[in-house]
Amino acid sequence: MKLTVLGTGSKGNCYMLTDESGETLILDAGIKASDIKKALSFDFSKVAGVIVSHDHKDHSLSADELEKYGLDVWKPYIADNGIDRKTFGKYAVSCFDVPHDGCPNYGFFIRHTNGFKMIYLTDCEYCAYRFTQQKPDFILCECNWSKEYVNLDIPYARHKLLGHFSLDACIDFLKVNKTDALQAVAICHTSPFSLNISEAVERIKEETGIENVYVSEKGKRIEL
Repeated sequence: MKLTVLGTGSKGNCYMLTDESGETLILDAGIKASDIKKALSFDFSKVAGVIVSHDHKDHSLSADELEKYGLDVWKPYIADNGIDRKTFGKYAVSCFDVPHDGCPNYGFFIRHTNGFKMIYLTDCEYCAYRFTQQKPDFILCECNWSKEYVNLDIPYARHKLLGHFSLDACIDFLKVNKTDALQAVAICHTSPFSLNISEAVERIKEETGIENVYVSEKGKRIEL
């Protein structure tokens, strides 16, 4: 399995999870559809589906356009959806609600037919769910700010505190959900203005005991 970062952070979030055969699940669509097409070499034939966490544009910008291309786009935040799990080719996906400063928002548990399991969690104040029984192999998790660096005087400070995972919340979530099966973690939606990213990585490693901690950066490919 491979995770490719097409965008992360407030300028747009989009990730591609790809198996050995090339079948791809797109996680969030917060960048231009043209950029997604380029990353796919203008070939949608192996895209199993698209999952979108919430309707803020840095996560959903091209969701409607991708639907027009014929892709199966899941938006669980739509009130009348009524579905908490879907299958996209070899990917079985369940969603769970997480608080994002009043905006309906969802995390995802993803299982591939080859046995690979992962969590995608972003844009939330906290997560009330545990996944120790599911034993994920990989976690892609937001780590947006830490109290030492966040500026409380900025206009959107309240939204940052109530709508995004802090370093402390990230560490707590990883500690609660760590099992022997967990091989790696990637932090995403980081903010260089509200977080010392290198310090965050070291704290995560030290306090969780997880050795493989990656930082999501545009263009990065992570082998899983």
